[in-house]
Amino acid sequence: MSGAPLGRSAAILLAGRAAQVVLGLAQVKVLFAALSKADAGRFAYVTSLALLLATISDVGTTTIAAREAARDPKREAALVGALLFSRLATAASATAVFAALLFGTLGGGASLGGLLAGLTILLGALSGAEIVFQVRQRFFWPTALRVLSHAALVAGLVLLDTRGSLGLDGALCVFAAASAVSPLGVILLARRIAPMRPTREGARDLLRLSLPQGVATAFVMLYFHMGTILLRNWKGDEATAVYGAAMKLFGFAVLAPGLVMVSVIPVLARDRSRDPLAARRLYARVLRIFLAVAAGGLAALVNLAPPIIDFLYGLDRYADSVAPLLLLGVALLFVAAGSVASGALVAYGGQSTWMRIAGLAAALSVAANVALIGPFGPAGAAAATALTEGTVAVLAVLAVRRLEGALPFSRATGWAALAAVLGFGVSYVLKDEPLVVSVTVSALAVAAVVYRSERGRESPE
Repeated sequence: MSGAPLGRSAAILLAGRAAQVVLGLAQVKVLFAALSKADAGRFAYVTSLALLLATISDVGTTTIAAREAARDPKREAALVGALLFSRLATAASATAVFAALLFGTLGGGASLGGLLAGLTILLGALSGAEIVFQVRQRFFWPTALRVLSHAALVAGLVLLDTRGSLGLDGALCVFAAASAVSPLGVILLARRIAPMRPTREGARDLLRLSLPQGVATAFVMLYFHMGTILLRNWKGDEATAVYGAAMKLFGFAVLAPGLVMVSVIPVLARDRSRDPLAARRLYARVLRIFLAVAAGGLAALVNLAPPIIDFLYGLDRYADSVAPLLLLGVALLFVAAGSVASGALVAYGGQSTWMRIAGLAAALSVAANVALIGPFGPAGAAAATALTEGTVAVLAVLAVRRLEGALPFSRATGWAALAAVLGFGVSYVLKDEPLVVSVTVSALAVAAVVYRSERGRESPE
């Protein structure tokens, strides 16, 4: 896997993510316009719960199986079989937990759509087959299927909306159906490349090896969704909708670093043993790019948050979402650094360290949300998220420093500062222009900084 394939893989993943963001914005615009605030809050709660349990049920097995297959390709078939078996077993348990929580928190408000949303946890287990593409750095088809899944969700929502029948239950049914597209497509395509038979053999060893990463992932998902869960059960559905409107946008953005790290982690794992200097350069390079993009985006958001909320949701209904969105923009800057550092830790075999960092962050998230939601509501939940992500970033970067012996910030901070200045300046000048113009030109300005940083990149100290 050379630098060129890695670059193509990252480009495919980012292009796919951009398409998903566009479709996601269309989704929220249709959904939040059609549903009442209470129903929008309940939709956010149910889907967050399903996504939380789906990710936890992975137990870290997909990441570790991909890492081990990259290190020893001869073990791929055995790892894939063990991965599918373990994921299906844990997903079945998670689906039962989802149903229990749904009835426990919503009671008579639980619906057919809500129960079907829980089945996405079980179907999502099939996406473990994606490691066949991940190890080979072949991301086109998995990415295309994710885009297709988002397109199906938007099409279903629009169809119901045009017929005047888009309600909470219908939206959840469409969510469940659309979510099945990607995992089913992935396993059908992966079967053409490698054996896809779930097998008990090796599953226990994989689970044991993956446990630290799985626990860390559970902690991450817990602190990511903690604000939504506590808001729903403390402040009610309307407060959840206000926070959910901002969190939807944060969720679109926060997955981009994780998607890119999917292609980076196997390369870091390979190069750490074969060419440590190449691994160190790659780590510094990805960190520099992520920080520049996040800093530029946050600076532009200062000027563009109100028009974004107005365009998607209407300021008359969701003006209170502006402050949470800005605070989550701060959190995204920390996510940029934390995603790269935590990915490097896992690639280098430091998943136990990452587990401890994530556990501390989850405890901090609970405490911060409890302290801030009461007096500040949705803005308090967003502030708690920013505080938690900041803690994760600092601890993860320092943990990698202990392994690498240096902090890769000598050039990253300068490019990030330049991206922030341009992002703020361009968005300020264009803030009264049509939103598509101001967002596009601001994004191009930040992209120009990233491009220039790549043209002049040097080896880290």
